[in-house]
Amino acid sequence: ASWAPSIAVKKINGKDKFFLYFANSGGGIGVLTADSPIGPWTDPIGKPLVTPSTPGMSGVVWLFDPAVFVDDDGTGYLYAGGGVPGGSNPTQGQWANPKTARVIKLGPDMTSVVGDASTIDAPFMFEDSGLHKYNGTYYYSYCINFGGTHPADKPPGEIGYMTSSNPMGPFTYRGHFLKNPGAFFGGGGNNHHAVFNFKNEWYVVYHAQTVSSALFGAGKGYRSPHINKLVHNPDGSIQEVAANYAGVTQLSNLNPYNRVEAETFAWNGRILTEKSTAPGGPVNNQHVTSIQNGDWIAVGNADFGAGGARSFKANVASTSGGKIEVRLDSADGKLVGTLNVPSTGGAQTWREIETAVSGANGVHKVFFVFTGTGTGNLFNFDYWQFTQR
Repeated sequence: ASWAPSIAVKKINGKDKFFLYFANSGGGIGVLTADSPIGPWTDPIGKPLVTPSTPGMSGVVWLFDPAVFVDDDGTGYLYAGGGVPGGSNPTQGQWANPKTARVIKLGPDMTSVVGDASTIDAPFMFEDSGLHKYNGTYYYSYCINFGGTHPADKPPGEIGYMTSSNPMGPFTYRGHFLKNPGAFFGGGGNNHHAVFNFKNEWYVVYHAQTVSSALFGAGKGYRSPHINKLVHNPDGSIQEVAANYAGVTQLSNLNPYNRVEAETFAWNGRILTEKSTAPGGPVNNQHVTSIQNGDWIAVGNADFGAGGARSFKANVASTSGGKIEVRLDSADGKLVGTLNVPSTGGAQTWREIETAVSGANGVHKVFFVFTGTGTGNLFNFDYWQFTQR
């Protein structure tokens, strides 16, 4: 029941420390800490950070969906809450002003709270708190609820936003910027989002039932992440996001001459990943598995340079073996090399195998197409790397 977690990084004693805030069903917020965003994570306090008995939290129907924000001065703030009072039959007033969103200041250690929580009077509040800062203004965003009579500027199931000059509020409602995913992709449901800045561009990540709808038709509620740019207008308002399948373009080319984990891919055809015992990998290393004839993985634009690549190597483990075809731009694109994967003596017995490649020059998407005659998993695939001419 750990729904919709949120993560932040803050320099503690001169070292980056990561903090993961998570829900405990609808009844409280916990915190975990780590020295890396991929863990390992530990519980620093052994109890919930925030509960309904925390001063100021009374009246929150769903104490979940945390959002964390670290201001320029290093002070942290935790946003959470949701739900509509009134049980199964709320009044119009309860739909319109649930008063179930909260903000509370975090201690310097990010694992304690300071003072009482403040109420954010978010109109038609449902869930999914978010907070970002732009040009000195604090933006609180959330999913608008679905019940009662809604005015035109507070449409059901969309992401609304409020602004303030203070991270604790009070906040003023400004509008909405992301329609319910059902408006773009079919299969509506709740609407979760996160806004962030990367390399001086703003983005919003949200979810939709696109992959599960493609696989199962109805979608069945399974959600997949989407990303689009977010644009702030000169007056501080936010433009409506045009959600789509394309998302955003690749910001920089991948370097194929560095080691790349096989589980790092932009697209795939029918494979799975699992925890790996292969040596030398990252924390919580994984590898690609469930590889059968015709399956594939691919990465976005990789820059081979004018001279191009002369060889390709992969770390593999297998009891049956197969082949990795290295192709450019599509699964049936130009074949520049084929790596023969032998039996290594076991599904966790790893060997680095290398082969020559030719014709891999310039910038291309790279597809690794797997072939073989076995009926089970042909091999496991841990990492790959090209060598420059």
